[in-house]
Amino acid sequence: MSTSPVVSILTACYNSRKFIRETIESVLAQTHQGFEMLLVDDGPKETIEDIVASYNSSKLRYFYKENGGPASARNFGALRAVGDYVAFLDHDDLWLPTKLEDQLAAMQKHGAVWCTTGSQREDFYTGEVIEKHEYQDYFKNVFHDILLKPNLWSFSSVIVKKSLFIELGMFNPDILFMDDRDLYLRIGQKHPLVYLSKVLVRNKVHERNIGGHLAMDKILAIHETVLTNARKLAPDLPQEVIEGSYEMMHRAGLVQYLRANDVPSMRRMLKQLKFKPDNYKFIPYWLVSVLPDSVIVGIMTAFRKVRDRFVRRKYHN
Repeated sequence: MSTSPVVSILTACYNSRKFIRETIESVLAQTHQGFEMLLVDDGPKETIEDIVASYNSSKLRYFYKENGGPASARNFGALRAVGDYVAFLDHDDLWLPTKLEDQLAAMQKHGAVWCTTGSQREDFYTGEVIEKHEYQDYFKNVFHDILLKPNLWSFSSVIVKKSLFIELGMFNPDILFMDDRDLYLRIGQKHPLVYLSKVLVRNKVHERNIGGHLAMDKILAIHETVLTNARKLAPDLPQEVIEGSYEMMHRAGLVQYLRANDVPSMRRMLKQLKFKPDNYKFIPYWLVSVLPDSVIVGIMTAFRKVRDRFVRRKYHN
């Protein structure tokens, strides 16, 4: 391997045969070649061992473990990694060729221990760009941002010093869905983040990651755990940040409950939102909430039928 800083790429895999070749090839095409890629099959029905072996590359390391979830799979890989850094890459996402090179240069420039980048979401089947996430470059403390922003950087853009990742306890496998935020809080408490606006990650959207969210009640409970952990890390956490974090989740909750025809819970979320400029996008929800439950359910049922026809057309098998 290169004498440059070595990056260990952690990819948790589960029934990944449909996606993994393109993901592997985006890694092998990196301009910075000082890396290893650890692919951990997390107890799938069909393994990818033969696909990994077909590349005959010493840079690819395959492991199989009993199913324990993606967080446990990444931790499993990290404990076997030899790199100075660990980078996270989902099994169906892709990197642009200069991803590692650009991040390592930025981290060296700022003396940083972690870095993320811009990204774009693409239709897996057509390659059409659905949306881009790219902001201005920065190097700053993001502890409060992690609690307040509904959409953070792409998970597959994150690279962090391995020794710090291990020291902080890696991912908490008991926290589903927000295990990444929980980790970011532990890193961001003391270490500013380098963010590169350049789009270096392609997140693929397909039928397996549409509508696959946990029940909203479960997500709200997980958020409570993550926020509790944040308050332990920072006992002096400002009250406005705590309230803002709850409000972020209430916004998400009212949308999800409405989509699920759970009108009482949707109204419960609305009651938690303050009527202020930041919430202007939710004025239609306040207006709809005065209608009878049956009317709201009828509106949403009709909306879902239209949406489902579109999704079936767009994300065919």
